[in-house]
Amino acid sequence: MQVPADVRDRVASILEEAASILDTYGWISGGYGDQSNGYCAVGAIAAVPGCSLLFEEEDRYALRLVAKRVASIPISTSIVINEEAVLGWNDELGRTLGEVTDTLRSVAKDLRNES
Repeated sequence: MQVPADVRDRVASILEEAASILDTYGWISGGYGDQSNGYCAVGAIAAVPGCSLLFEEEDRYALRLVAKRVASIPISTSIVINEEAVLGWNDELGRTLGEVTDTLRSVAKDLRNES
């Protein structure tokens, strides 16, 4: 999936900030989360300042890129399908904080390396 060059840096920053949010507040499964309980991958993306997951182009690209990396389904432009794919991956039995933050950072790094 090609992310437009004019939003690529912001999308990578969202993913990196989401990983930092998880490092700071903790990681959970089974819900979006909050600062007192930790966040899931989707909740952490939504918690990045300026993100909403519904209205900003950059937020939707961030979620779509993570869904592409972790899901065994065709990538969709539907926010609901991508969100469900990432939530399902996040909530898999045995998933760890390290796997989630590594994935977010890896997707961001790959995006920054696109030419």
